[in-house]
Amino acid sequence: MEKSAIKGIVFDLDGVYLLKGKERFIENLGKKYGVSVADAQRVFLKSPEMNKLYKAGKMTGDEFWEYAAREWKIKATKAELVNLLLSGYEVNREAEKLIKTLKTAGYRLLVCTNNFKERLDGLERKFALSKTFDTIVASYQLGALKPENEIFLELAKRAKLAPGEIFIADDNQGNVSAAKALGFKAVLYEDFGKFHSDLKSAGIKLAPL
Repeated sequence: MEKSAIKGIVFDLDGVYLLKGKERFIENLGKKYGVSVADAQRVFLKSPEMNKLYKAGKMTGDEFWEYAAREWKIKATKAELVNLLLSGYEVNREAEKLIKTLKTAGYRLLVCTNNFKERLDGLERKFALSKTFDTIVASYQLGALKPENEIFLELAKRAKLAPGEIFIADDNQGNVSAAKALGFKAVLYEDFGKFHSDLKSAGIKLAPL
């Protein structure tokens, strides 16, 4: 059977299109509120409240940030903490350049993200994501998280593409394996250079970095 030509390319937000947001948030929590790196990571990166509830839309922003402030023993509002998080993000200029090339070539640019509403809304205000990307699917909207099938299939549905027409690079091997099993062209994201090479290997014509 002939392989489907790639028509859509998925960009991860954190670490690919946008840089340094989480790292700077953790650093700034320490500078402004005295929260240790270990405590910041425990609550913001590793807690089930974040990864199973908030990102899945099963916990509200008010509930999560009240929980976080309680765990960190600080007095801070949801707005203050979300704004502190958003303030650290910057666009990856390499990714921005690549996106312009891909758009000119007619590829559809997609986002499939495990994310919570306040962060995605804030990133939209700051970076106008919907002007850069054709389709954005977030876990909180669906109540489903990568690597669950539902979020990948919803991405294909909204993009109006078959899974085999979509290229995904993800830094989580479980997500890559799940997407592959559904027929997506999926590879493990390790760094931007490899991402660029993997796109070329998938038949996407690109200029050298």
